[in-house]
Amino acid sequence: MIKLSTAAQQNVDETGISPNEDVRRLRVEELTPEDLLEECLRGADEDRVQGWTEYVDAVVAAASAPASQTTRIILDNGGGITLQLGAWAHSYDGGTKDIARRAATDIRAWLETGSTKGWESNGAPGVNPTADDIRNGGYRVITIDRESDTAASLADEVRWGAMGEALGDALAAK
Repeated sequence: MIKLSTAAQQNVDETGISPNEDVRRLRVEELTPEDLLEECLRGADEDRVQGWTEYVDAVVAAASAPASQTTRIILDNGGGITLQLGAWAHSYDGGTKDIARRAATDIRAWLETGSTKGWESNGAPGVNPTADDIRNGGYRVITIDRESDTAASLADEVRWGAMGEALGDALAAK
């Protein structure tokens, strides 16, 4: 989860920047924390500097968190979906629409309750793509923040390949 200060959240709300996308960019080494801060401060008003500094600190912390402490959706280029919610994880297999529907149902339930109690896990916490795996196009990793994400907001972020499109459609459906 990405915990943002009030000032950082105000900057996010005002600009529409995506903390999850910045986590991804840091994990695949598309940019450094220094680059991200420079990008955020470019053109920023003086009263927003502290919020941007806190934003970068929070995003860097989220990007550095070990898999056991993350909540994320992992899409692989082979058509699989792995959902990791802290110590609980599950890899979904089956037809594209079936996988997407089941994963979307679990994502919605977790966003609503924050609990995985009683859920079946199939040992997927070991799925932990490296920065090279992500950069080379083998995986797309989307960090989930239960406090700020909704099924609708995640629908756009997961659209990557056929599986991501199917998951995005399933999350966007009411």
